[in-house]
Amino acid sequence: MAKDRSTPSTIPQIRDSSGNLLTGSTLINERFANYFKDLYTAQSEFDRPEAEIYLSEIDLPRLSPDDREMLAAQITLEENYDGEPQGTSPGSQRTGRALTLRKSPTSVSFEGTPQKVQRTCRGKFLSAADHPTNYITRKWHPTNVPEMKAYVGLTLSMSINPKPQIKMYWSRDLYHNAPLYPAIMPRQRFELLSKFFHLNDNSQDVEHTNPSHDRLFKLRPLLTHLSAVFMDVYTPHREIAVDESLVPFHGRLSMKQYIPSKRARCGVKIYRACESGTGYTFTFKIYEGKDSILQPAGCPEYISTSGKIVVDLLNPLLHQGYHVYLDNFYTSVPLFKFLFSVQTGACGTVRANRKGLPPQVVNKKLCRGESYALRSEELLAIKFHDKREVMMLSTIHTEATVLATSRTEQRTKPEAIVAYNKNMGAVDLSDQVLAPYLLRRRRKAWYKKITFFLLQMTMHNAFVVYLKTATTPTSQQMTFLDFQIQVHKSLMYSPG
Repeated sequence: MAKDRSTPSTIPQIRDSSGNLLTGSTLINERFANYFKDLYTAQSEFDRPEAEIYLSEIDLPRLSPDDREMLAAQITLEENYDGEPQGTSPGSQRTGRALTLRKSPTSVSFEGTPQKVQRTCRGKFLSAADHPTNYITRKWHPTNVPEMKAYVGLTLSMSINPKPQIKMYWSRDLYHNAPLYPAIMPRQRFELLSKFFHLNDNSQDVEHTNPSHDRLFKLRPLLTHLSAVFMDVYTPHREIAVDESLVPFHGRLSMKQYIPSKRARCGVKIYRACESGTGYTFTFKIYEGKDSILQPAGCPEYISTSGKIVVDLLNPLLHQGYHVYLDNFYTSVPLFKFLFSVQTGACGTVRANRKGLPPQVVNKKLCRGESYALRSEELLAIKFHDKREVMMLSTIHTEATVLATSRTEQRTKPEAIVAYNKNMGAVDLSDQVLAPYLLRRRRKAWYKKITFFLLQMTMHNAFVVYLKTATTPTSQQMTFLDFQIQVHKSLMYSPG
């Protein structure tokens, strides 16, 4: 028996003003498009009784004549666009016009000024919280500290157990089976937490055009907390290296940088001051764009932008006799003189076109293995020819040379170059330790990518502190992999 495909009896058939039945989908769509156009613009009278009957059957939202008249009225300047009407105080009665649409217990209810309603009707999406029938909203329930610890532990553990897709961690297939993940948290709950993962209240952020807009607003609470903790729990040794790391990110972002010398090449740049020998990150700063304003406390105006980055990172260590090692991106004569004035020695490679370098050193021709140096008060300029010519500035060393041993030969080199080679790789050391365990899954949200990179950087800092305070032979021999596993377990199994 053929299936009846006629229009259900509960919904009346649509006819035109002459009583003719409308059978074509184009005519019906056009008729209701005109109806809703009039409904939300209130530009003509509603003389379509057949449409009214249809709407009453399917229970679509409708506007009363008063609401249509209110929407059609001209918007006055006295109404406040962003909240309470001007001239009223919290708790007082609103004098601005309001609009309420109601139909059934599961319908949407809006309250607000006409401007907000009109902006919504022009295409601004409503949040999932405004739709009680939304699938995601129905499944959501508030989280707590133990659940968030388990979520972070599961996410970090994926760096040790990588899989191509998230759903494979919850797969029942023996080839992909990982019983730990479904035992800790259902997959739907993990995906919900990932979707709604935020570190700050977005409603408190200002518009991008506002001069006070913070580009790192989404990360600000985490950045503030980690910066304070890193400086509080550990005091680094004298030698410090300043360099940058690159967090891989290929999405659209104004802060994104392209650095061909880095393995990731494209991503978000993080400046770091790390302890030589361990790679402990003492201070860090995320690059916000070339138009960002940076003015560290006590830093002279004549210092270049790259120099101000160094001063900002070293600000907690100034006046304490630390030695900092830099590459040629940061090194300059004014910066080294300023650091020396605040009792901080500096050593680094320098570009030959930097202002203030003595031309005798820049133009000196050397054979392989030769070096040449000039001193001006506290500042020493050195040129050395090994495989190629390299220039150094230092306020720490003398022009003395030492015997340096390589894998194939022994050669005399200036002590400044030997010290630089020994202490400059602190940031690279930290990156090398983290490289096998980085979360490489692509994310659309840039702040989530940076968040978990910072958490893994925190993991390495915690490992350094753990080794420094270890008292038993077993704990002193723990590897970074074993340390991560123990931390992941403590997060996932934490009672609170």
